[in-house]
Amino acid sequence: MRSLWIFLLIIFQNHGILSQENERFILNPETPKYTEKEWLTFEKKYSIDVLDYEEYEITLVTTMTADEKGNLFIVSLVDNEIFVFDTLGNFLKKYGGRGQGPRELEKPFTLAVKNNKMYVHEMHKGLKIWDSDGEYLDFIFFPPSKREPYYYPYPDYYLIPYHEWDEDPLKTGKYILHYYFSIFDLELKKISNINEIVIDAHKVYGFLPSEIIAIDSGDNIYTPVSHDIYKINKYSKDGKFLFSFGREYKRKGYSKRTRDRYYDRYTKKFKKSKPIAYMLPLVIPDFPPVVRHLMVDGRNNIWVVSGEWYRDNRCEYKIKSTIDIFSNDGEFLYTFETDKITPQSFIKNNLLYCHPRGLFFESEEEDSKLNVYNITYKRRP
Repeated sequence: MRSLWIFLLIIFQNHGILSQENERFILNPETPKYTEKEWLTFEKKYSIDVLDYEEYEITLVTTMTADEKGNLFIVSLVDNEIFVFDTLGNFLKKYGGRGQGPRELEKPFTLAVKNNKMYVHEMHKGLKIWDSDGEYLDFIFFPPSKREPYYYPYPDYYLIPYHEWDEDPLKTGKYILHYYFSIFDLELKKISNINEIVIDAHKVYGFLPSEIIAIDSGDNIYTPVSHDIYKINKYSKDGKFLFSFGREYKRKGYSKRTRDRYYDRYTKKFKKSKPIAYMLPLVIPDFPPVVRHLMVDGRNNIWVVSGEWYRDNRCEYKIKSTIDIFSNDGEFLYTFETDKITPQSFIKNNLLYCHPRGLFFESEEEDSKLNVYNITYKRRP
């Protein structure tokens, strides 16, 4: 009997599908289905200089999103404003301005645009809802325990990634962090947890809940199972686990330049300070997290950014990120490297939106430009 189980396990492994406690895991080989150099291409559609002093000035691009028409919305936490651009990158209008009035904003952090409504999350307060003209509709106050920086609003629920410390790091010296991805109803009562990731924050850097979650056009949700395993779970919008997928993957350590940057940063900023929850003692991680960012394109393909990437070097020089593309049924389709992807990058209407420097602006002209690219596939999978 034992030999039979071993035989069945080998068969499942050879087909790339493992079943354990009703879990379906699609393990793809290291080589994707398509290997052509230009299976997909990028063509720049337009650029926006966020430091255009004549029409507007965006001090800080905090988050970005786009509506179904292709208009781009940029949230600036510093300016307390939302800037809107059309499908050619022309400035249209802006909303907000610092204040607590119905048409004003105070520390806006994230924005969702759905069904001609804008859902603006104001940090440490709640969710302000406007219509497409910026007219006030409603405000949902978040209690302190739910004042998380990222909210994904849907007609009848919220998807909220958040984190909690296992114990007080200042008392225990342990930095065990729990990332949760939960579905809440409109009264902010938890419906279900769709995933939980536990990490030792003492040893991991640059693994953020808001960057490792993606939602396709069918409201299916994707998020990795861990920072050190190439495995992504897929859930339905009601939190039901569907299956997992990934590929054979060998982790690579940080480059010397990144490690030197970490050492310089930690010794200068942290070693001289008393550690607090978000300022950890001097620990240089050996490896970057496996999954850094998730996106979904117009075909419902899942884009996975893996390994070392731009922000690990404080965006001080260009480094190419590895992008793996999977179909929504978990098949590994294509892989390539590019320097276009940044933490804020997202795909909407088959356009890739990205800011070359992420959150960090420098004096060089190109660094202040937000670039938008058309995505063209060579063939349909």
